[in-house]
This record gives sequence, C-alpha cells and structure tokens, in this order.
Amino acid sequence: LPTGETKRIVDCDVWHIFGDSGDKNTKNDHVFHNASLRYIIQFYINKGVDIEYVRVWTDNCTGQYKCRQNFYNLSHIPLTFDSVKQAEHCFAQVYSFKGPWDAAGRMVKWYIRKLERTEKERVKDAFACYLHAEEYFKNNLPGGKDWHEMEREMDPGMEDMT
Repeated sequence: LPTGETKRIVDCDVWHIFGDSGDKNTKNDHVFHNASLRYIIQFYINKGVDIEYVRVWTDNCTGQYKCRQNFYNLSHIPLTFDSVKQAEHCFAQVYSFKGPWDAAGRMVKWYIRKLERTEKERVKDAFACYLHAEEYFKNNLPGGKDWHEMEREMDPGMEDMT
C-alpha cells in the first residue's frame, strides 16, 4: 500500500445451521431463524466477545422474516442479552441484492441427492445429514484444499460451491 493508506480487513464467520422440518410448510421459519440467532449470539458471548450491536442481513423473503413474531423476537434481544444495546434487521433490496446466504443450501442439496442416487443411502435427519456432509466436504473440496485455506486465498472455486 502507498504510504498513509490503510487497508480494511474484515473477518467474517459463516454459519450453516441444519434443522429438521416436519414438512414443506414454512409457517414456523421464524422459530428456527430466531433460535439460530440466539444460539449464535450466546456462542460469542460464551467466548468472551462483548457484543453491543446485532445486525442481521437477510434476503427480502416475506414468509421467513417479515412476520410479527420475528420483529418481536428481534426487539427482545437487548432484553435477553445484557451486553446487547441494539438489534436490527436489514432487508435486502428486492431484485438487485445478492449475499453470501443466497443458494447456501445448494451444496447440501447436491450432496443429499448424490447419496441417494449413487450410494442408495438416505439420511434420516438433519444431524445425520450434517455428519455425512461434514466428512464428505472435508475430503472432497476442489484441488484437495481445506475450506479455510480456500477462504484465506480467496479461491474463485468457492463460488462454484455456494
């Protein structure tokens, strides 16, 4: 960098959370979403991270995020976690916003189909799926690389996996 200029470094954790759903009905998506959010906040608090602000970025999916239960739960985060002063939910602009969450399930869906077609195996629940997928993706990334190594090197092959 030229003298006097600074470079902004962003460290971002990506969470993929697996959960069972009894059916294709999405009327309880907010329950899973809020349980996941509370789990993540508590995870970092337990690690000693002082969290003052929680900002959630999501797509503009009305069925998943724009319900009174979701807004109620989000407004109660500062009441539930002592260090949190403010929590906000940022919705993507419709039709022109893409983020790391878009198509995040594609790899998992591909893997489940592969298991069923080639190995004639069915996963019984979300946890079993997680265990199978974790083992597979640890050993079968493009070029034999580790996921963290691919992130560090900003490997363009990661785009094909998400």
